[in-house]
Amino acid sequence: MDVIILSPLENVIIEKLAEIVGEQFISTDDADLVSYSSDFMIDVFLKPDVVILPENTPQIAAIVKLANENSIAITPRGAGTATHGGSIAQGGILLDLTRMNKIKELDPISMIATVEPGVVYEDLNRITGKSGLWFPIEPPSGAVCTAGGMVGNNASGLMALKYGTTKDYVLALEVVLADGSIIKTGKSVLKSSSGYDLVHLFVGSEGTLGIITEITLRLIPKPMHLSTAFASFPSLNGLNDAMNAIYEIRRVLTPAGIELIDLQTQKAINEVEKEKLVPEVEILVIFEIHEFSAAGLEDQKDLIEGVARKHNCNEIHWAKDDEERDRMWKARKAATVVSVRSRTSTLLGDLIVPIKHVPAIIRFIQEVAREKDLLISIVGHAADGNIHYLIPFNQNESKKAFDAGDAIVYKTIELGGSITAEHGVGLEKIKYMELEHGESLSLMRAIKKILDPKGIMNPGKIFPAEKQ
Repeated sequence: MDVIILSPLENVIIEKLAEIVGEQFISTDDADLVSYSSDFMIDVFLKPDVVILPENTPQIAAIVKLANENSIAITPRGAGTATHGGSIAQGGILLDLTRMNKIKELDPISMIATVEPGVVYEDLNRITGKSGLWFPIEPPSGAVCTAGGMVGNNASGLMALKYGTTKDYVLALEVVLADGSIIKTGKSVLKSSSGYDLVHLFVGSEGTLGIITEITLRLIPKPMHLSTAFASFPSLNGLNDAMNAIYEIRRVLTPAGIELIDLQTQKAINEVEKEKLVPEVEILVIFEIHEFSAAGLEDQKDLIEGVARKHNCNEIHWAKDDEERDRMWKARKAATVVSVRSRTSTLLGDLIVPIKHVPAIIRFIQEVAREKDLLISIVGHAADGNIHYLIPFNQNESKKAFDAGDAIVYKTIELGGSITAEHGVGLEKIKYMELEHGESLSLMRAIKKILDPKGIMNPGKIFPAEKQ
C-alpha cells in the first residue's frame, strides 16, 4: 500500500492527533512547518504536514497506531542536528521528541542510565558527572544533540578512538513499532547471549523500523587526568609525517582522540573566529589523552611527543589548563561551520576507510578540489579512518560540487570503505547504498517490510526506490 500524507481536507485526523497530545502540542502552521523543513547541513527543504510534540510512550503508540491505520508517513526528530536529511519529513507527521527529555533512572552502582530520547547529550553528562560517570561519545554537537538521534544514527564523536560509538553503550531499548505496539529489547546487564541482538538492529536504523522511546545506556568512570595538545606538521610532506606518527602511536597506546585538520580549514577557523585559535601548518593534529594517574598521563605525553618529533613534528604544545584545552576543542568543533561561510550551500561528507588508506583518500579529495576548482576543507578522526570533507558552493557551482562528492564516495568504496561512519544515510546517501551493500541490501529491505509492512516509518530514507 502506498504511503499517503495529510491534506487540509483530513481535519478528522488532525482532531484525533490533537486529542492524543493536546492542541498546544500540535501545529499545522506554515511557519512551524518551515522550521522543521531542513536539518543542520543538507540543502533540501521538505515540509511535514503536521508537527506533534508527544510527552510519553503511550502518546507515541497512539499516534503511530492512527498513522498506520491511515497509511500516513511518520518521521521522528530530535534536535535536527543530522546532516544528511534523515530527520526531514516528506509530508505526513513529524514527531518532535524533545519534550521527552527525562533521565528516568541513574544507577551509579551498576553504572547505567535510563533516559528518554529527547535528553540532550551534555545535559546527561552534567548529571552523570556528579556520580563520577560519563557517556563518552563526545559528538561536536553535544550541546544540543539528543540521545534518540544519537542512537538512531549510531553517532560517534571526538573520543571514538578510545571509547567507541553509541552502539557500544546501548544496553536496552523501548520501541514503538509501526502498528503502535510497544516492545522492550535488551536488559540492564553488561552481557547476554539470549536470542537475537534486537537492540543493535534498531541502533542506526534512522527511525525506519520504529520510534525509540526509552534508552538504557552503559556509563563509564570519568578519567581523573587528561591533557590535549596541538601537534604541527609543517612540511609539504606533512600528511605522510602526521599519519606515520599516528600509526606508530596507535601500536603502543590508545589516546582518547586524534583529530586532523588541514591547512585550508585552519585558515577558515582563524579568519571566522577573528583570533588565531590554531597554528597554520600543512597538517595540524590534536591529541587528547585520558588517564587515572598523573604519572600515567605524563608517560603518555612523553611517548606521543617523542614519536611525533621523530616524524618531523616541529612543535607539540600541551594545553596549560582547562581554559586552553577548551579553546583547542572550540577550534575543532567550529571547523564544520566556519568552512562553509563563504558560499550559499554546503555538501558535507562523512566517510571512513581502512586506516592505512587515510593518506590516499585525503590526497584524492585534494586532487578533486584542484580539478573542479572547489574549496574543500578536510577534518577528521584520523586514527580510526573517519574523514569529513566540506564542499561549500554557490548555485552556479552546484553540479561540480555534487560531481566531486560522487567521485569521493566512489573512491571511498574502491578503497574498501563505507559511505558514512557516524552521520547516517538519510536522504543524501541513498544513491550509494546498493554500490556499498550489494545483495545484502535485499535482506535489509526484508527486515524493514516485516517490521513496517505499510512503509510508514520515515519513508524514503536509507533505501533506494525499488526497480519496477
